[in-house]
Amino acid sequence: MLGDLTARVPNFGTIDAPARDHETLLWIGRLLACIEYLGDGADIAFTRVAAQNLGGLTHEGNVTTLLTNLYSALAKAEARLPTAARGTFIGAGNAMDGLAAVARVFGGAAKDLLIVDPYMGERAVMDFIPMAAEGIRIRLLADAASVKPGLNPAVEAWARQYGRTRPLVVRLAPARSLHDRLVLIDGATAWSLTQSLEHLAQRSPASVARLPAEVASLKISFFDDLWAKAQTFP
Repeated sequence: MLGDLTARVPNFGTIDAPARDHETLLWIGRLLACIEYLGDGADIAFTRVAAQNLGGLTHEGNVTTLLTNLYSALAKAEARLPTAARGTFIGAGNAMDGLAAVARVFGGAAKDLLIVDPYMGERAVMDFIPMAAEGIRIRLLADAASVKPGLNPAVEAWARQYGRTRPLVVRLAPARSLHDRLVLIDGATAWSLTQSLEHLAQRSPASVARLPAEVASLKISFFDDLWAKAQTFP
């Protein structure tokens, strides 16, 4: 959840007109729940005070407190995880960090990568897929309604250069049926991305996080089934 919060930071409004819309209040509520779960008494108190005092002369300082405590909570949560399960926060504009984070995920694959991304485009093929090891089967599942026009020429160029040594297959799910952005590895583990590979961390922060085993199992089963029924591309 913390990774999702970092990717969906709301507009807190201004000194004279602090935000009170549903999405902002929901975001603040989730942040408080995460910090309380982590159990840091000082952070809980400061976050509550900041959330309750948006607007007025202390508005900017309170927004800074909320964001600082968000990133602190994310770091603490990741530090508690086993190394193999730790996610990655990617700051806005940090293209190399994004590539490195995805490369670490791809590095866990021994035979198969299924990448689910409604907005799949040429950047997935040109920038990210080359980081997968040779010989691994790579499957890309995009949405028929939102797949980017640059994907087809990129896939064709890939096939011309690598042929059977680096197999790449693309399929399209029915229009508007995809909402997840996932990397599914060897039918065993699943990683979630808060943004499409096409625009990963270009304008706003993003995160990559490993899903719990029980959730991963459901996702893998669902998307393997969807893959089997999906339309061949192009």
